Amino acid sequence: MQKRHGRSTRGLPGPDETPSIAPPRPETGAVREKRDIVSRMLRIEHHDTGKRDTVSRTPRAEHQELPYIVGESARMQEIYTVIRKAASWDANVCIEGENGTGKEMVARALHYTGPRRDNPFVTLDCSTIAEGLIESHLFGHVKGAFTGAVASRPGVFAQAHTGTVFIDEITELAPHLQAKLLRVIQTGEFVMVGGSHPQRVNVRIITATNRDLRQAVAKGIFREDLYFRIAVVHIVIPPLRDRREDIPELVGHFFRGFMPSAHEQDRPGLTPRAMSALVNYSWPGNVRELKNWIEQALVLADGDLIDLQHFPSLTREASGTLRSGVPLAPLGLRLEELERWYVLETLRRADGNRTKAARQLGISLRGLQYKLRRYGTNRGGVGPEAAANGGPGTMPPWNGRSGGTMSQWTERPGTSLG
Repeated sequence: MQKRHGRSTRGLPGPDETPSIAPPRPETGAVREKRDIVSRMLRIEHHDTGKRDTVSRTPRAEHQELPYIVGESARMQEIYTVIRKAASWDANVCIEGENGTGKEMVARALHYTGPRRDNPFVTLDCSTIAEGLIESHLFGHVKGAFTGAVASRPGVFAQAHTGTVFIDEITELAPHLQAKLLRVIQTGEFVMVGGSHPQRVNVRIITATNRDLRQAVAKGIFREDLYFRIAVVHIVIPPLRDRREDIPELVGHFFRGFMPSAHEQDRPGLTPRAMSALVNYSWPGNVRELKNWIEQALVLADGDLIDLQHFPSLTREASGTLRSGVPLAPLGLRLEELERWYVLETLRRADGNRTKAARQLGISLRGLQYKLRRYGTNRGGVGPEAAANGGPGTMPPWNGRSGGTMSQWTERPGTSLG
């Protein structure tokens, strides 16, 4: 087929033709300004290092830094490993998890630690858009394409060119839109609603859902060929109830996020029994619910201490817990003693089954065995009451700056996973 001036005679872009969507022009300071805006929205604490915002995962050298995510449990460490490996590739990623677990935070970590970090990150939540408008939001529309289309409008694929498009709740896509999305992934081209000319686009696609996509495929709700295209890398975020040991660290992170200008000594403290109740709560709303409750407690607290009465919903849960005979941590424990009490209490409730207790604690069996040896028992024979009397002195109110092995009380410039 002959070509004229680099364009095929059939009107489609030739292989040597410049993409129809031009790359964004570099602007002095624009990327940094945009990141600052996003950071303020996400309550990110900045450091004047001249480098991209990062989050210290662990003092060990082999762990790299990731933005936006908080948590040191074994389940989260596995996710960090996948993120670090996938970030440098352009492979499509599918993130599964319950509502409030932080799927978008993982997507942002993938984008801002990868080679597209200085290019757009554009999001689309399919669950918040009427079905008849999703196609326009995805691919854009031309003027006059439908009633009310008084001007052409680009979709998220055009806006995210050279960057990343994050499509949340992808299972909400109708079958015909799943087919069109598959076509974009296969060819790198899309057609605007009401348009006739394909446009090339260079994006990385990250998707998320609160459902099990494989079950959706088995039920015929989701296309199998699209699943294999979007889930080259598959990340499953555990619910907060399955990584309870991250709760103290998340609480400290939210304290700093809601009171970024306060000095450490000016932040209110959290009583041990309140922390124990938070750790033992089931968290149906996951990290998002925890963040909401911490903000609520800060608003309701009158003095320097936050206790159970400042968590109205948690107070009702704690009352039911007490009636069921499950104890809360005794007062006066130091942080190390509180961790010891919680580990041994979990082991007791698991009837001494260390494998089950480790799973409930969100740590490995080896990690639990190490803790038991450190506590002076390898059989779990030391009861929680021993932890309550494990040493002299009283534990000061917790305020997110005390040391301890249950959680690394370190500053986190990134927004929490939630």
